[in-house]
Amino acid sequence: MSTGINFWDISIWSFIITLTILLTAMMVANFLRRVIKPLRRSLIPSSVLGGFLVLIADLIFKEITGSSMFNSVTLEALTYHGLGLGFAAVALKTTDRKFANGNKKDILNYGLTTVSSYVLQGIIGIAILLIIGLFISGTFPAAGLLLPMGYGQGPGQAYNWGHTYEVLWGFEHGTSFGLTIAATGFISASVGGIFYLERLKRKGLVKTAFEDEMLVSLKVDMKQDLTEISRYIYGDVKKIREAGTNSIDGTLKFLQKLPRFVNGIFVGLMRMLIYFDLYPSQFQKGDTNYSSVLISNLGSIKCDAPYHHLNNFGTNSVVICIGQIHKQEVITETGDKQIRDVVNFGITIDERIADGFYFAKSIRLLQFILSNPNLLERPIGEKIEYED
Repeated sequence: MSTGINFWDISIWSFIITLTILLTAMMVANFLRRVIKPLRRSLIPSSVLGGFLVLIADLIFKEITGSSMFNSVTLEALTYHGLGLGFAAVALKTTDRKFANGNKKDILNYGLTTVSSYVLQGIIGIAILLIIGLFISGTFPAAGLLLPMGYGQGPGQAYNWGHTYEVLWGFEHGTSFGLTIAATGFISASVGGIFYLERLKRKGLVKTAFEDEMLVSLKVDMKQDLTEISRYIYGDVKKIREAGTNSIDGTLKFLQKLPRFVNGIFVGLMRMLIYFDLYPSQFQKGDTNYSSVLISNLGSIKCDAPYHHLNNFGTNSVVICIGQIHKQEVITETGDKQIRDVVNFGITIDERIADGFYFAKSIRLLQFILSNPNLLERPIGEKIEYED
């Protein structure tokens, strides 16, 4: 006689099918967020959007067949463990922590706020069920205490207390009720969080990943100084952010939606045009590979400056990566030690276009200009005299 889990057990396939439907819904939701621009800008998580898609599909399935697509016991297990993993994942997320003298006071205030919110939620939950009991008989007022369990403590406490109410106190479907409270807490936090993030986004306090990463190709006039160039860059970046893309990014995003064999044909055609020096000028305008210098500010995403490789494509021959500003001990000209703000530069130059000695002098000139920032107020085409 064999024991254990068998693949012909209906419970095993119910779990696999349910998990497959949920994961498929999340993949579809993620695809829709990438394709539909309003969804992408709405900050709706793929999990929440996928949940609503499954809800709609289940309603349609129930109208046609008269039964649900899912088994309630399987959904209870997935909700319990899934939300628990979600809470654990949030807790394990790393953040930059800044310690200050008022930290102990902040911790105390946070603890008092948390406990007070739990007590308030419990009072509200009991009051709601007492009011409902005036109109509907057979209610279980103590179930109102599941509100802080589901909204604050997570699905584990809501499940355990709901199961306890069901087994020991006769609260029918108490387990499902506890998990439902936990799920509604997650949904309300997600939906409310979306509106809150949208409000912060309009104020410019938060940015989406789609806005943080962009390529901007600019043609600089030799009569411009640093202030004019900065204003020029800011205007072009603002224009691209309002449009959501530039000329080359829009084309690439469109190509990503096409089948792979179509992309292969397009890439082959582009390579042939490049070989015969017939690469479309419209692509060159937005392609940073067709520039003199490529500058990447990696400090904006809290990264240090690497030595980026050169692409064997286009006309770009110099890549400058700017790292994050950080504190570092330096030795001054007088021999004293000081803590100063420093930033690393990673400069990669193609030695095939000029002599290495010329490049070394150019980098020393760049160092001289940065050491004398008043020179940046001059037009970039003006000659700078310095002792090498």
